Amino acid sequence: MSGWQEVALLVLAAIGVAAPLLARVRRPRARVAATTLTLVGLALLVQHLPRRAGRPTAPDDRPRVALRDDAWTGSDACKACHPGEHASWHASYHRSMTQRPSGESVLAAWDDVTLTAPDGARWRLTRDGERFLAAVDDAPPREVVLVTGSHHMQVFWVADGRPRLLAQVPFVWLIDDARWVPRNAAFVRPPELAGAPPSETGRWNLVCLRCHTTDPQPLPLSPGLDAFDTRVGELGISCESCHGPGAAHVAANRDPARRYALHLGGGADPTIVNPARLDALRSSQVCGQCHSISCEPSQAEWQAWAAQGFQFRPGDDLAATRALLQAPLDPEADPLAATILRMDPHFVEDRFWPDGEVRVTGRELSALVRSPCFQGGELSCVTCHALHKAPDDPRPTRTWADDQLKPAAMGDAACASCHQTTAREGEAHTRHPAGARVGCMDCHMPHTTYGLLKAIRSHEVTSPDVGAARAARRPNACNLCHLDRSLGWAADALAGWTGRPAPALDDDEREVAAGPLWLLTGDAGQRALVAWASGWEKARAASGTWWLPPYLEHVVRGDPYDAVRIIAWRGLRDLPEARGAAIDPVAAPAARAAALAPVRERWPAAATDRGEDDGARVLAPGGRLDRARFQALSERRDDRRVDLIE
Repeated sequence: MSGWQEVALLVLAAIGVAAPLLARVRRPRARVAATTLTLVGLALLVQHLPRRAGRPTAPDDRPRVALRDDAWTGSDACKACHPGEHASWHASYHRSMTQRPSGESVLAAWDDVTLTAPDGARWRLTRDGERFLAAVDDAPPREVVLVTGSHHMQVFWVADGRPRLLAQVPFVWLIDDARWVPRNAAFVRPPELAGAPPSETGRWNLVCLRCHTTDPQPLPLSPGLDAFDTRVGELGISCESCHGPGAAHVAANRDPARRYALHLGGGADPTIVNPARLDALRSSQVCGQCHSISCEPSQAEWQAWAAQGFQFRPGDDLAATRALLQAPLDPEADPLAATILRMDPHFVEDRFWPDGEVRVTGRELSALVRSPCFQGGELSCVTCHALHKAPDDPRPTRTWADDQLKPAAMGDAACASCHQTTAREGEAHTRHPAGARVGCMDCHMPHTTYGLLKAIRSHEVTSPDVGAARAARRPNACNLCHLDRSLGWAADALAGWTGRPAPALDDDEREVAAGPLWLLTGDAGQRALVAWASGWEKARAASGTWWLPPYLEHVVRGDPYDAVRIIAWRGLRDLPEARGAAIDPVAAPAARAAALAPVRERWPAAATDRGEDDGARVLAPGGRLDRARFQALSERRDDRRVDLIE
């Protein structure tokens, strides 16, 4: 018998008991009073029914949504007392990180769509009402049971046929572009994986659910990890992910006197965790349970997590149950590092720049803890981010949800709250005129982190340093805006401002603009970041756009990485030379070259009236390409393996 059936039977029984009493009450006021008392009594009766630990389970081919113990209540229990917070959470991308498929949650085109995978398999996507089906070649269709993502892209999971084992449809829906791409095209993966992508079967059960659900338990049923009894407390990142299990809080606050006393007194409620009341480290670790480069400290502890789920609760020390990893890893001194590198020799380079800065998104705590503002101050995640939209925040909820930034963090106020003297220096500190719209974060948190087909701000607070960035093979803050200026130009400017000597640079680094240099000679990670910067509003304001087409066209036409071509096409498609061009950046090379021909034809006509070259580009006077040098640089493209683990 379900919980609702039990409640219904109790209500019917109570009404049956109350009806004779009501029938004897003849005076209207007394009858109203009796009715009211009866309804209040029923409400109290229902409220104090024993709470069930679990929820109705889904069919066997879906991961169960079942609570592990009585401490977890689910986000619905928060709504009555916290309607505003519940509403803003419900509008956030945390809530919709993982969802059941429905006409509302599935944003992709799904009505009789046929897609051909890189390995030649043909996938047909069909819809039957609220059921979304995917069939490969002549196999029977399988039903989509989960949807991951709702902000930039979506991936879809179907039942594999073995107990609760999920397999991924090998295509990703790009929300902003409203199009399908092969799964590996959406990530910076080595080109050799494009035709034979690694199996994603079982990945959700062991990996994705760690940060895309609340209170996950993989529960493998076999040593071969080919069958599971996977359970989660709630799909998506819910209230209890950040505030901890809520059953004690709900039970204690059934007492209205207690609620109002806490509210009027402004004190903390010991039955729940409010990350804003924690110190900077503990508060940030609440976010870091997902947003960090971390792992279980041993195989035994990994097995315990797989069987029991995470032991971390908000307010705990995350380091007590999770190894928070920083580069470099020393296999000689650290047995865990030796194990990690033995299992994955590329672990460090796939996540960190050579100097230890984090280079992939979703790992912000690992970057933040390296920052002097964190180490010597009170900077934490909630200094800038608001996990609930403030009542006085004038922005539309969807705008707030994009990065969940506080209004003050949209500008320089968050930095100025500590760096007051620096803020008062204005142009004397920034070396930029007020109208340039350069902000603290542009110089101290540049877009050197990659993920989701875009560049993201580094969460390690640093100062611009051309030499340090060059040594780490990372774009520097100055040239991510001033793409049309050389590294030598930026290094000389910083040397003049700071008194530090400029680093030694080669002729190309002194003579060729950084944007073209990185696009032609950089590795795939560098090319992805700079291709994104080519479409960034601030970089375009500082650098102009007229010189961009030949470089972006070169990347879209010939870059071996699908993701880099997609990003470069996004930067190219709104330029005059490319408007109206029907270009598919993941099409075959011959098709790309033919579609890009108009861009190559239009650019010289647009560029010839520019006069003398006004920057250190690979251009000759009059705005014409120095094709010999262009070709020589492109032949130096860094084709090292790049596999960025977002």
